[in-house]
Amino acid sequence: MAKDPLGKRPRPLTGRRFADYADQETQLREAKMRKVVKSIWVEHPPQANVIGRILAYRFATLEGAEIGGQDGLCFSQDSQIGKTATVTRVKHILAEERAARGELPNPYQIIVVGLDQKTSLKSVLQDVLIQMEDPDWDYGTEKQLRQRIRRFVKRLGVELIIIDECQHLQKGGNDVADVTDAFKRFLDMGIAPLVLVGNLDAKRVFDRNPQFRARLGLPLTLPALDVKKRTADAVHFRNFVMGFDAALAQLEAFGKTSDLSAPAMLDALQEASGGYFGRVARIIQNAAIHAAARGAQFIEAYDLSCVVRDYAIPAGWVGDDPFSTPNV
Repeated sequence: MAKDPLGKRPRPLTGRRFADYADQETQLREAKMRKVVKSIWVEHPPQANVIGRILAYRFATLEGAEIGGQDGLCFSQDSQIGKTATVTRVKHILAEERAARGELPNPYQIIVVGLDQKTSLKSVLQDVLIQMEDPDWDYGTEKQLRQRIRRFVKRLGVELIIIDECQHLQKGGNDVADVTDAFKRFLDMGIAPLVLVGNLDAKRVFDRNPQFRARLGLPLTLPALDVKKRTADAVHFRNFVMGFDAALAQLEAFGKTSDLSAPAMLDALQEASGGYFGRVARIIQNAAIHAAARGAQFIEAYDLSCVVRDYAIPAGWVGDDPFSTPNV
């Protein structure tokens, strides 16, 4: 029999080798674990810095546009590194602050719009109005839509508009110059503060118009963590993994802790994720679901290996399976 090019995969220690999805108990275990992992939030200092910059920007714009209009923020990096989770966390934080002050919730305080591949400039404005629950969101020219957004911002108390997946703005027949000019006018008119988010392709959208790019200032960044040296990065990475493992234990997701912060586990997780904490989170989340579905007592190297082979490698994050033993 030919050797596995990715090496010898670790064997499962507990539970079944493969989940039996015809079994209702398996279905219920997986469904429960999906909810558990989605509820986990681990504080991560590099991420907190990005959130802090967005909060500072929002605070500075609360009184409206200054002379010359508002500035914006941009955030363009590789996919699945935690960008969306980071920017949407702002909405959660501000909602908690309102509750702590005894104020009623404002679902419109932060508007988050995710674009799709068929996005046009007009549809972006319409998507913003949909989030504001404008019954006439599909009526009017681009200019009229912008004016309606301006009125709704004031009426609803919108403090920030976050537009995600901005790389799609260069598709669907859009002229990038028209798109960036429209966003620049949006800021010039002081309609609302803007945070533009996307993958590396979005950088082309932001950089195409030098005047617009100048309005976006220093980009937000979540660089990969270098954990091979005894640096702050290594501490952040270890603490994030330990925090996720601790949260799983606190929520009694498994019968025992998974010991994900063991040196060998940390090294393998860093290699599989490239040091991006967002990717680490996704690997652990999917491994937890995989382990729960097969009835394992904890996340094992076997589960992590399965996720790397069937998820991380196809996604292009890594070329090898660091949880497997090299062939000799």
